[in-house]
Amino acid sequence: MVAAILAAAVVAISVPSISRERPVMVNNKLIDPSSGRCVRVLHEASEYGTAEPVPGLPGRFEVEAERRDGTSILVDASTRSVVEVTAPTARTHDDVLSLLNSRAQQVWQATLPGPGGTHGPSEALIGRGLVVAAYEGGVAAYAIESGRRVWVSPGINDRLCLWRDLLLAAQERFMVARRLSDGSETWRVEIWAADEPEPIKIVGDHALIRTEPHLPEKNTSSSLFVDVHGHVTLRLNEVVYRAWPWEDGWVILTGKRFARIHRDGTTLWEHEEKRWRAGLDGLIHGEALYTYAWERRYDSAVRISRINMRTGEIVWNVACEPLRVPHSRYSQDVYVELRGDKLIVVSQGSSGSFVEVLSVKDGRHLDRWRY
Repeated sequence: MVAAILAAAVVAISVPSISRERPVMVNNKLIDPSSGRCVRVLHEASEYGTAEPVPGLPGRFEVEAERRDGTSILVDASTRSVVEVTAPTARTHDDVLSLLNSRAQQVWQATLPGPGGTHGPSEALIGRGLVVAAYEGGVAAYAIESGRRVWVSPGINDRLCLWRDLLLAAQERFMVARRLSDGSETWRVEIWAADEPEPIKIVGDHALIRTEPHLPEKNTSSSLFVDVHGHVTLRLNEVVYRAWPWEDGWVILTGKRFARIHRDGTTLWEHEEKRWRAGLDGLIHGEALYTYAWERRYDSAVRISRINMRTGEIVWNVACEPLRVPHSRYSQDVYVELRGDKLIVVSQGSSGSFVEVLSVKDGRHLDRWRY
């Protein structure tokens, strides 16, 4: 009897525990952040690039494939499975627009009113039952079901962005809004662009349009928050890389500062941040802002801070150490996930990657694994 009990105990002890922690992704690998163990490899690593979290869908990642057809995979880390194979849904080549299905197979082709552009394929977006594409002289829309041309709108055709029932575009001096229903222009805003504007971002109930000079000494940067009616709520003389709506204003990350600003432009608090073209990002949870900064072009530390959103107080500031690769040619992408009382920091580099776990309370380093 005693021997049977002991045998049962030995069996119970020898069964490995299975972590229920949702994996993070490092390139094409799913990593358990509680142990650092690789729980699944999706494909050959040489064929795929970095994994990026899908905004608004916790546990979903898109992994771009380094293939000519541009296919990518969408991964659900919660179930450790590939959800679907996706492809660019619309493409242009010369004056031809093509709609592709999820297997990158052509559904239909249509002729654009003019060439697709002189700087490579032009932009093509899908929304409200339309495929909208830029051509050299303007923008055209096609019915997604049939490929029938619905409308043509000459004029500004760069930096296309779908927003509610509007199509936004920006080029040189202006950002314009067209109605998706018929392509008619409903408003335009002057944007002071000395160089080509950056892609348009939607931040809550505002569109954010930014102009950034190619050379820092030109000092002509600007960022505009524009509402859906075309009214400029706020104009800043700096490039806002990221922004989050919060109460009666925004929290912004720029090349100069982290700051909380009111809609009237009043700065409620700020912290200096001088990094030209570095990686800057952050996430908000409750009244805490977690910012993280790194260098995209060399093997750098990832510097992380927790800031009290209401007061601007820096609660803690730590650095995840670099890999210290023995050469200067390098690229690095970073994302951070909040998991209860822990922060999971993932760095994906061209010569190695790491996952590091920090304490939310004080920034203390809890675990680290290198791949």
